[in-house]
Amino acid sequence: MADDNVETIMQPARPFTGPDFIDVRFMLFIAALIAYGIGSSPTPDVIGGAEIFTGLALILAAGVWRSAHVIVSIPRAGWARAAQILLFYGLSVPVLIGVVAGNASGTIVRDMIAFMFLLLPLFMHDLCARKAHYRRPLTVAVVIVGLLFSLRVLAPVFAHATGPVWYIQPPADPFYLANAPTVLFAALFLGGLAGKELYSGNNARNGVRIVVFSVLAFLPLAAMALITQRASIGIVVLSACLLCAIGFWRRPHRMVMPVLALLLVVWVGWDIVHFIGQEAARKTAIVGLNMRWAEAMAVAHELVASPLTVIFGKGWGATIASPAVGGVTVNFTHSLITTYWLKTGMVGLFLALVYLFHIANILLRLLFARPVLALALAGPLAIDVLLYASFKSLDFGLILLLVTIYLSRPVLVASPTRPM
Repeated sequence: MADDNVETIMQPARPFTGPDFIDVRFMLFIAALIAYGIGSSPTPDVIGGAEIFTGLALILAAGVWRSAHVIVSIPRAGWARAAQILLFYGLSVPVLIGVVAGNASGTIVRDMIAFMFLLLPLFMHDLCARKAHYRRPLTVAVVIVGLLFSLRVLAPVFAHATGPVWYIQPPADPFYLANAPTVLFAALFLGGLAGKELYSGNNARNGVRIVVFSVLAFLPLAAMALITQRASIGIVVLSACLLCAIGFWRRPHRMVMPVLALLLVVWVGWDIVHFIGQEAARKTAIVGLNMRWAEAMAVAHELVASPLTVIFGKGWGATIASPAVGGVTVNFTHSLITTYWLKTGMVGLFLALVYLFHIANILLRLLFARPVLALALAGPLAIDVLLYASFKSLDFGLILLLVTIYLSRPVLVASPTRPM
């Protein structure tokens, strides 16, 4: 079995094009992400100009002919094989069941788009892993998406605030932008980079970077805090503790400045910290810890009437009266596990978990090489599999894509013989 660290995920084939065309495709991909951050949302209800541009740019960047090649070729990396098997199942059994069951066609399409986002690495790894210098602009673009979403949440706050922002009414966030995996990734990554600069040294150049990274990290942190995203805030605290532990384990003497900086931030911003804690406690008192277990029981109750639905699910487009949203009938649950069980059955859930297991295995190895990046990716991955419905978004596919490219050695991967 080939190792997931191997960049060539397809069987060798004759390359068809030079670097110029590859660069154009990559720029289209980056343009799609920026347009997405500026004008779209993780799960838009209305298709507008931003969604159309993002969709077309993603299709052109992936390439229709290349995508067909990915589907029919034999991948060599374990995660890609798992993704390909999941793709075959997801485009057949749940589609057939959903159509036969009479599920709404619009909801079926939405579910299938979310499913394709989950498999974004299968279609975009070939492009993004070709050159080592593609990693940085792709990572920056994903961070920018998180920052743009954060700014869109905070814009009404800054526009109408008459005092400290932590005392104002939380913004509405009707598009759930603060829930996006890219927002949490931006907060963890930028905050981690600030800590890394402190850990590395205290020269003037590092000082400028520390200030820039810290100011930028404040934006997604503020967005999540004002919306009271308890799980996201908890992940931020946990990641900070883990990075400190790794730092003490490697070079204890270098941790003096990062620890002092953290203590200073908590001391100076104690009003903010206290406010966040109060809001989290108030939200817990009102809605409880969460309703994920009750939601899982509702899914089980929906499926157990027939062994076939337990095994194969109710198809794309299936809905459920979810206790997590007050019993309203919706087409999702707040966990990838229960959603995939509902719609694709135990078979589809097993295939999805195998795919994610390979991704997590890569992430574990990345932890030893790039702990800041690994924890920034692990946080959104864990939350969206277990607690949030953001696994349906393009953001989640971007997180998975970043995982697959960072342990790879850039080589020319196999390509079809036609560009599109």
